[in-house]
Amino acid sequence: MVAFANAKGGTIVVGVSDEGEVVGVPGVFPSQDDLARALREWVEPDLDCRLERWKVRWKTVAIISVPEGTSKPYFHKERGPLIRRGSNNLPMKRIDVVELARK
Repeated sequence: MVAFANAKGGTIVVGVSDEGEVVGVPGVFPSQDDLARALREWVEPDLDCRLERWKVRWKTVAIISVPEGTSKPYFHKERGPLIRRGSNNLPMKRIDVVELARK
């Protein structure tokens, strides 16, 4: 979520394997409360993301919509600032952080 917020935003799909197989999520996890708690605990500054739950092939898939951040740069409280490059979340270089802070 941090990497998406530092870039142009994005969507995280929970319950689908890397190969595209719908495996589903257990019970009601993650809930909007779980998401809000994780964001509060791990992301700085505050970031609001939206959670939707969809039924796909009789299984539940969680869709997390991450907006482009309005208070960049965003930090993961343990991993620091991250940026999305392709399908990877990468640590930001100092120059990237300075550049985002100027925007």
